[in-house]
Amino acid sequence: MLRLFALFVALIGALLLASSPTAIAATAQTPEIDIQTTAGTVSAVDPMQLATALQQPMTADALPAGFTSAAYFDSNSTPGASDQGSEPGIVPTANLPGTLASIAYTIEDDPNVLGGIASINSINYVVVNPDELSDDVLGDIRSGIEQGLATPVPSTTQFAIEDIELGGVPALLLTFAVTDASVNAVVQMHVVPVGNVVVVGLVTIADQAAVDPASVLAPSQQLTLAGIGHLGTVAQGISG
Repeated sequence: MLRLFALFVALIGALLLASSPTAIAATAQTPEIDIQTTAGTVSAVDPMQLATALQQPMTADALPAGFTSAAYFDSNSTPGASDQGSEPGIVPTANLPGTLASIAYTIEDDPNVLGGIASINSINYVVVNPDELSDDVLGDIRSGIEQGLATPVPSTTQFAIEDIELGGVPALLLTFAVTDASVNAVVQMHVVPVGNVVVVGLVTIADQAAVDPASVLAPSQQLTLAGIGHLGTVAQGISG
């Protein structure tokens, strides 16, 4: 798992990349998902078969309010190439040690619900070699992120990382707040290990006025949970 350090340094870059003009958040019902059961199902199936099946994103009706469609982004198309991180909100992990596969969806929003100027949102699945997992996955992830923060960020950027609980399981919440003369933005990323798959839900909200991080929290939670729900559905379909 320690070799995943580079992966979570990449998460930091993805957050900065996602700090673009976007939207004001809406509230919606949080889906009821048994993440512990989902983790068991995910761990029991072949990881590469799971990765292939995940290339089919969820349908629009499986997304929470304010999000309208999901599109598969082929982050494996050119491993190691500079364009891997060129899509805002996509975590560039396909060619990093310990990663068996990296699957990502770009998520479109409904501006009439989320509001704002534009929106950048994504769901990312990092399928990890089970041999890379430790007994403290989130601790290793957090350590990697904190080491990655040794690289200076712009003075207009504030960063926080929190240990939280999402859907009844431990998770991490990463928050970037960017304030400059042209835009105010908040990026929130939920990181949730589900078996040997790390699920990352990312939502960016920006406006000309100040953005309250609390306004980003609900849609980021809901989008991440929708991603976990889809992961469970796909894994269940494989296991029969």
